[in-house]
Amino acid sequence: MERVDVDLATTAPHPALRPFVRYYSQRRIVPGDDLQEPVTARLGGLLEFHFASLYRIPIVGTDHFESCAPMLVVGPITYRRLQLTADGTVESLTVMFQPFGIYELFGIPTRLLTEHAVEAHSLLGRSISQLYDALGEARSFSSRVRLLDQFLLRRLSSSHQMRVSHWSQSLTFVAQDRGAHTVRELAASLNTSPRQLERRSLEIAGMSPQTMARVARFVHALRLKRASSNKRVTWTEIAHASGYYDQMHLIRDFRLMGGATPTALTHQLQSHHGASLLLRPSAKNSDLSEPFDNQRVSRQ
Repeated sequence: MERVDVDLATTAPHPALRPFVRYYSQRRIVPGDDLQEPVTARLGGLLEFHFASLYRIPIVGTDHFESCAPMLVVGPITYRRLQLTADGTVESLTVMFQPFGIYELFGIPTRLLTEHAVEAHSLLGRSISQLYDALGEARSFSSRVRLLDQFLLRRLSSSHQMRVSHWSQSLTFVAQDRGAHTVRELAASLNTSPRQLERRSLEIAGMSPQTMARVARFVHALRLKRASSNKRVTWTEIAHASGYYDQMHLIRDFRLMGGATPTALTHQLQSHHGASLLLRPSAKNSDLSEPFDNQRVSRQ
């Protein structure tokens, strides 16, 4: 198997940004051969900057490719349709948002981004290109983190109108429920109508309440497996703890949202640069309140 050398550094954002941003991550990957990384279902979007080789993005099951750009805004994902490939050194910097962070900070309806990656300048304007230039000139990860914090704090102070504080809290409850109740039951508990809940969920989270709960259940199962120190914990136990009716329902979702069986997908994610961050449980209130240590990983 090819050897892949990875430098990975990850940290939490400024405390004021943590309701909107989960973490910042910087990766430098030197593949010994073509690198392939799975892209699986997840809540929330990301902003990614590339400073070296660009990924090639084949669409799974087809002969088509999606374009990559030095700056990308990537929306939520509900099923595995892409994988990332690279045949040269990759250096990237990622802002991983909370499920509703892009909408709250930038006012962009998340439904327009679901399953898509959009060139950042066309979406966010000149300020993001200026940030990209400054990030490229920065010499260290800590310097880049300061620049990201400054940029996003300006967005927070200039454009955040608490426009969705009530709805973000309500939709967080929907995601945490992970399908235990029907949309009608959830709407009643939130003192709204099912139609209104559906509309706001599409606008803010980029997916319906049912899909959001299903993706949340899938990600929760992955994180439980990652967090388990007991190697004997079975997928049946994880399925029940995550809210699945049985293991077969879990397997079905893993094939749709992850493109592989549970065991195979866990191995794929753990074997690739930074992809295992998906498996790391978040701290209380979905924030990453403690910085990650820098890591260097070699895969033989």
